[in-house]
Amino acid sequence: MSRRPIVVAGPSGVGKGTLIARLMQDEGTRFGFSVSYTTRAPRSGEEHGKHYYFVTREEFEKMRSAGAFYEWNEYGTNLYGTSRAEVARVQGLGMCLLFDVDINGVRQLKEAGITPAPRFVFISPPGPDPLAVLRQRLTGRGTESEASISRRLNQAAVEMQWRDKESYWDRIFINDDLDKTYQEFKAFALDVEH
Repeated sequence: MSRRPIVVAGPSGVGKGTLIARLMQDEGTRFGFSVSYTTRAPRSGEEHGKHYYFVTREEFEKMRSAGAFYEWNEYGTNLYGTSRAEVARVQGLGMCLLFDVDINGVRQLKEAGITPAPRFVFISPPGPDPLAVLRQRLTGRGTESEASISRRLNQAAVEMQWRDKESYWDRIFINDDLDKTYQEFKAFALDVEH
């Protein structure tokens, strides 16, 4: 039986992608990333099939109608989804499957019937004003417009409400120090007992 997948959630800009990328770099033979489908345009340096499967809205809608996704969501003006074929591909390689999804994806994956049952983690920004931390991080990327940052922060406020549902998560990480958080995340991911 394959190891329990790990579903990683948290607001945009919190460091989910960075933590997953580091784990894949360090332990890539043990973990496989579930590459999502999206209708958004690639950012500089992103590759089709590595970072996302970039498809048109029409292609995405056809896949969704055919039941091709375990979970999907519209975020901003773009669609994102985790395909059943991608999950089967990674699990077929005998790797522990990693997901990077928003809270709607978490809710859908909890009901999806994936076996073995996934572990769910939430990555949270630090401090008494986590949205200010996220604004600083998103602005620092230099890839987002002010309108996009505002949309992402509005969504982050919703997602932070879910953080406090502790019984909902197998683990919550506060990303106040990336190296420390990564070591904790890696230890959790490598723990085959849970």
